[in-house]
Amino acid sequence: MRAFDVGLLKGKAWQQQEHLAAVHRSCHVAQNEKRVLLTIDPM
Repeated sequence: MRAFDVGLLKGKAWQQQEHLAAVHRSCHVAQNEKRVLLTIDPM
């Protein structure tokens, strides 16, 4: 993904798709840069 792209990734809590879970590995962020991460958990 490029800067400012939005990605929707399924995690292991997605029922019947546990084996297809995405693993997030963040790249290095410079000291003056910021990152936003939004997680949505099943209820």
